[in-house]
Amino acid sequence: MVEPQSWGLAVSRYIHLNPLRIQSLGLGKQHRSADRQGFGAPPKPEIVKERVKALRAYRWSSYRSYIGREKKPEWLTCLKVLELGGKGTLAQRQEAYRRYVEEAVREGLADRPWEEAIGGLVLGSREFLAKARRGLGIGREQPQSRDLQPRPEWREVIKAVESVRGISWEELRRRRGDWGRDLAWYLGQRECGLALRELGELSGGVDYATVSAGARRMERRLANDKALAQKAKQVENEIER
Repeated sequence: MVEPQSWGLAVSRYIHLNPLRIQSLGLGKQHRSADRQGFGAPPKPEIVKERVKALRAYRWSSYRSYIGREKKPEWLTCLKVLELGGKGTLAQRQEAYRRYVEEAVREGLADRPWEEAIGGLVLGSREFLAKARRGLGIGREQPQSRDLQPRPEWREVIKAVESVRGISWEELRRRRGDWGRDLAWYLGQRECGLALRELGELSGGVDYATVSAGARRMERRLANDKALAQKAKQVENEIER
């Protein structure tokens, strides 16, 4: 079960990037597995260019219609997804979505939204989770209930990040590339189930493609930087208190 507002963009991007998950573009199963474990090297500019070209040229995809590269067929609805990225003209929404999708092309396509599903069943916010529990008829006494516990709130994540980083969120949210800001975004999406657009708004009006890039950057750093991973663990422990 997927809540559109918080995970719709990520799922849409995952689907649109499927044509690139092939060996010849350096994105086969082994490459993606190594990237998730932090062993993958950043792709060279030439291969990135080749991937983007392949993505935009794939004739059986709706991606070109989503980014305004070709007229969409009458039966295709793109606006529902594009609106998840926030306000703006159609052209602005299309450009924001293009940046969001193609940012992942440069990073290696390791993201798998399904891994963040609570109990393997639900991708969404606290409110969506509560509705899902009721809809699935899962009560507190049932085994599945343990896997569908409420997510932490954003304020809890911020308080924990401030404590470990030693800097207030008001200052931290303006620091481009700071690990504290990236970690807050990473946990805000994966632990709180917040939408990228929401995280951008909570950070003073940052666009969702930038939030996505920061969260992805943090994911890669956590796989390679033991000291930073320890800091992240401290933040998680603070949240759990």
